[in-house]
Amino acid sequence: MKKAVLSALAVLAFTASVAHAAPRIPVVSNETQATGTETKADKPLFPTKGSQKEVGNGDVFIVVNQKPIFFERPEDRPFIDSSGRTQVPVRFVSEALGKKVNWDGDTQTVTIADQVKLRIKSSVVQAGERTIHMDTIARLKDDRTFVPVRFVSEALGQKVDWDENAHIVIITTPGKEGAGQ
Repeated sequence: MKKAVLSALAVLAFTASVAHAAPRIPVVSNETQATGTETKADKPLFPTKGSQKEVGNGDVFIVVNQKPIFFERPEDRPFIDSSGRTQVPVRFVSEALGKKVNWDGDTQTVTIADQVKLRIKSSVVQAGERTIHMDTIARLKDDRTFVPVRFVSEALGQKVDWDENAHIVIITTPGKEGAGQ
């Protein structure tokens, strides 16, 4: 099942890249340093140069537990921010993981599963008792809260991989690897 989904998405990614002549996004390993209760990322997952860049239709795919996430509205699609991080609408990925999302408009704070808190325009994530300093921020865009997919997914205990050939972010709940194959 996983291979079939990845193969289909790879064909779509290739077709979209040829049709739109979109530049490819190189990958570096995402290394972090943990000291006590703080974590700091050293390298971006998807590095780019210059200012915020929209990801075109089909350039980057998100798969959660072997199920692709579809972004029907162009304004909901993931984008690469100026720090080289893939930003996604928080509800799409969180709810695909079965996590409840709450929004506090007064404090501009999103809370995921009562575990992870992010404030708009802040690089600090509260994940339980840990404080994580990101090299980017959560942001509002077209009335959606966008968050960096790797930081939030890992703060929720998920495994995050990148398939460079197919340009797919693969998020897996531990224990669900290989399910459905």
